[in-house]
Amino acid sequence: SGRGLEYVVSQLQSDNVAIQLACLSLLRQLCTSQDGRDCLITSKICDMLMPLISGKTALNSSSYQLALTVFIALAQFGSQPTVGFNLENFNITSNCYANLMNLMTSNTPGPVFSVDKLISMKVLKYLVRYVVGYDDGASFFAIGQLQKEQGVIALHRIFMYKQSVK
Repeated sequence: SGRGLEYVVSQLQSDNVAIQLACLSLLRQLCTSQDGRDCLITSKICDMLMPLISGKTALNSSSYQLALTVFIALAQFGSQPTVGFNLENFNITSNCYANLMNLMTSNTPGPVFSVDKLISMKVLKYLVRYVVGYDDGASFFAIGQLQKEQGVIALHRIFMYKQSVK
């Protein structure tokens, strides 16, 4: 199962958007249950995803947002609804922010659990870097006003939790 998972994660970097989204859909679907998330984490998916968000060129790639979306899904609390994508109208930035908002505005203890999970996966700093963004316009994910507002809410919820600022 480890090699199969490695292949699925590697396809998040595919040049074919349909393949990227199919792999994202599979990974997100596995994250809809705690057993699925635990299985992925046990299979070292965090190690497989980390190069997609931590490299020097990571910010300029679509795989950065795809990997963050998987990390967000891994940090969920409780059971989640089935995942489905409309390939014709799919926007990875909007989807990533919507998932982050769902994560940070869910009922207690969801947000605390999620921030703890993001910290334990060592991904919180990359998520904050993504939300804060850059004003130079060179980033792949130039965000709109809605995402900026969602980002402020998410950051507020994250930093209300004292463990996130240690």
